[in-house]
Amino acid sequence: MKTTLLTILIFCINFQSECDDYQSSMSDAQSYADDTYTNAMEIYNADNLDDVQYYAQQTMNSVDDTISSASDAESYASDCNCDDGEDYASNIQSYAEDAYIYAQQAYNADDLDDAQYYAQQVMNEAENCESEASSGENACD
Repeated sequence: MKTTLLTILIFCINFQSECDDYQSSMSDAQSYADDTYTNAMEIYNADNLDDVQYYAQQTMNSVDDTISSASDAESYASDCNCDDGEDYASNIQSYAEDAYIYAQQAYNADDLDDAQYYAQQVMNEAENCESEASSGENACD
């Protein structure tokens, strides 16, 4: 009987730990999405293509971090049987992947107008990531 109770207690602690890790990963994803937005604003406000390329690279790095955190969150949500959390994390990954493509296009742009267009698209996707992370942070309480 004591062994069964101990096993249940350990399971509950591990389960709660996974849910806490989910929340932490979602918070990280939101923070990295904010960094993505900030870097995209720098692209948008750049006055030369060298600056565009620098900030586009920074943007791609922060998008990578967003994707990684969202992937971790999705895994933790799965471990604690939280379907809503998995959905939020998956949505973040999808928006972030789109942001990465736009950041690459800004990096490769031949003129500032094109870079600004792509930067605006990155900002839109970053806002979507932030919104999903904010909405989903407590999905797995």
